[in-house]
Parts: sequence; structure tokens; C-alpha cells
Amino acid sequence: MKKLFVMMSKGHSSFPINLLSILFIQSNGNYLLIYLEDGRKFEPNCTLQQFIAFANTHGLCFVQIHRSYAVNFEKVVEFNFSDSSVKVMDYDVLLTMSDTGKKLVKALPQLDFNEG
Repeated sequence: MKKLFVMMSKGHSSFPINLLSILFIQSNGNYLLIYLEDGRKFEPNCTLQQFIAFANTHGLCFVQIHRSYAVNFEKVVEFNFSDSSVKVMDYDVLLTMSDTGKKLVKALPQLDFNEG
């Protein structure tokens, strides 16, 4: 499993964070709230677009599903287009997809299959 670490600061301390451990990101203007698999949260000073561009140029796939949310594609369990929700592994709350977010997700390569 590949690892890509960045340093995140919290208070007077810095922590190495594996970008693959990020579940999703919530935007709050020029700050982000980054949710990790282990329950920790970090609030770096950058925009959602800046973070997505950085992560995706390093081989990761973060998809902006809403004006305020981006998800780590590798951590998504389900995109539900009928109720505009996204289920992320190890997180009990469903995230909301905007119409634009749905279009972005539907534009990703897909393989249709039938169960049975």
C-alpha cells in the first residue's frame, strides 16, 4: 500500500498524516476540516480546490461532491443518486451531493454489472 505523508499542524505540534487515511474534507472558506480514519480532525489553512489539486497531482482521487465537501474516492462505500447521498467508510453520517457533484461522479469511468 502506497503512503503519501504531509505534515499537519495542531496548536504547537505537527503530525505526519498519510493522505490515504483521509475520509473526506469539509470546506469552511479558506480553512478545511479534514476527517481521518482514526477519528482525528485537522484544520489547515487552504481552500478545497487547492487541496484537491495537490492530492490529485500525487496520484490520489479526491472528488468534490458539493460546494463544501470532497471525498477520498478510495473511501467511498456508496454514491446514492436517488437521495443525493454519499456513504464514506467508518463514518456514520451521509454526506450530501449537489447536482454538480452528481455530474462529476457520473463522469468518472464506470462499469455496469448485474447481480446474479
